[in-house]
Amino acid sequence: DTKVAQFEQDAYSLMMISPVCSQAWLVGLCAFLFQATLGGMITLNQIHAAEGSSIFNIPFNVDIDVRIGQLLCIVLCLSTQRDILTAIRSFVVFGQESTWDVILEGKRPKSSYLWALHIALPNALKLVSGMLVTFTTLVIIIQSNDIIELLKDFTALFVISEIDDIMFFLASFGYLGDQVLQQTKMVEYFNNDKPVRNENHRQGIYFVHAAFTFIMIIMYVAWGYVAINQMNGVIFQKRYPGCEDMYDLAAKHFGDNKCYGGPLNTIECEFEGGDCINFNMEYPLCKQNVGLIDVQDEIGDGNCNILFNTKECGFDGGDCCPSSATENPPFYDMGDCWEFMRVYPDCDLVSRSRESGSGDILLGNGICEGSIYNDEVCGYEFGDCAIGQIGQDIRFDGALSRSALSFDVRMSSDGNVVGIGPFDANIAGSSGDFSGPGLVRLYRYSSSNTAWTNYRGGITGDLSAKIFGKSIALSDSGNQIAIAVHKHTANIADLEHVMVQDFNQTASIWGNYGQRINNDDEVYSSRHQIDMTPNGLRLAISVQYNDKDEKDTIGHIRIYDLVKSNNTWVQVGLNIVGKKGEQLGERFVR
Repeated sequence: DTKVAQFEQDAYSLMMISPVCSQAWLVGLCAFLFQATLGGMITLNQIHAAEGSSIFNIPFNVDIDVRIGQLLCIVLCLSTQRDILTAIRSFVVFGQESTWDVILEGKRPKSSYLWALHIALPNALKLVSGMLVTFTTLVIIIQSNDIIELLKDFTALFVISEIDDIMFFLASFGYLGDQVLQQTKMVEYFNNDKPVRNENHRQGIYFVHAAFTFIMIIMYVAWGYVAINQMNGVIFQKRYPGCEDMYDLAAKHFGDNKCYGGPLNTIECEFEGGDCINFNMEYPLCKQNVGLIDVQDEIGDGNCNILFNTKECGFDGGDCCPSSATENPPFYDMGDCWEFMRVYPDCDLVSRSRESGSGDILLGNGICEGSIYNDEVCGYEFGDCAIGQIGQDIRFDGALSRSALSFDVRMSSDGNVVGIGPFDANIAGSSGDFSGPGLVRLYRYSSSNTAWTNYRGGITGDLSAKIFGKSIALSDSGNQIAIAVHKHTANIADLEHVMVQDFNQTASIWGNYGQRINNDDEVYSSRHQIDMTPNGLRLAISVQYNDKDEKDTIGHIRIYDLVKSNNTWVQVGLNIVGKKGEQLGERFVR
């Protein structure tokens, strides 16, 4: 029957059909007080938490999955929050023109006062509690920034909204006393046996539809307003008034539970929205430099970052050596410092780190970089240097070589000058395919700073002779150097040869020292080994093969003297010829 008005099975219906202040009426009042108190406490808590921040402490940025969850929770809220809609419906269908007085059972005459007491008051309380819980639910929805927390909070509020139904359920099973149990049965009696009738019942349905639509519009408008202000930074400016210029950076790093630092780790930015609190407790003064970023990733990662190599930052969380943190360019050790100090406690890092050049040394990186720590007390630079090593490792920065076997090394008789020929080195890039020009460098040992220094630059090969410097010879002074240039093609014009260079001290450049010494055309595929006397005036050249097909493996050696009058190399005597298969001079000639 569309004209029959039904009572809801909730505690407020008990108030409607029961005498004022009876047990059943008080059950309905208690349901209201529970709902109003819990909803009010939550709302007040949100208001207090927002003091000095954005309204209701709304986050300035949320992920897309949270936004979708918010939209869905609004729909669920409207679908499950029935108190507002049923209260509005009851005001209409239980209007004074209806037969609402059946609940009086003829004990008292129908009057506006009794209608207000039995119909208007319970539904007004129900409407108020419903509106309060709905408003609180909307606040919780728009202030959420985590989908799981959103669903948990929404579920808790759903339970609050169902308290009136839960209390009716308990009463219907007699848990609240026999008198209240009897009143729950009366609700069923008035719904089935003696219902309330109203000719305007359908108007109540229209009012419910209109109310539902209105509430939905209000909630979505509020949600949209918040979302727009989140995306354009308005809420961020209100929540962090001294940090408003950092919105783009904050949107990227706030809330990831990891301290980025820099300009976000400030009081105005609330220490990155709380992400930096734990970091600041461990390193309270490490945030002073706004240039320190990615602090939680950098500190204690096993690699020393010199920006964090300060006492305030715990010497990069132990990755750097603290002894030199305030010295010249701070030296660091790729995280091995603590182990180093444990094994070599007598190595005075403080005083040694003050010496010139200490800032370029890495302990334990496998490269011997100087003499400052190259002794037994400091473990020969923590194992980087060999015992008895003179000077640092000589490296060819920017010039890669195929392998260590690609070097030919010659040293002067006094040991102070060394020539190195990485014959397939390619300064521009990788090598090993003989694509590089090759180069020869000289180094002189300085006893004052116990280091090898580049001596008189270097000599670079011709791109047309790519196997350059596979064999070299050096005079004692280092002023003369002979370089073997090996073939790289089968072209007969690409003769192998030996070039000798002399250093012009006046012009500080290398120049030809005599003519180029070519092989015979018939032995263009031979391989050279060369040697030079200490004064640089006599040269020995070995040839492994005696024919172009590399089948005659006897080999031979030729000796040349420099005629200074005309700056020409002249062969001395005949070829020194080896035995068959001997390959005379294949490896070296001395």
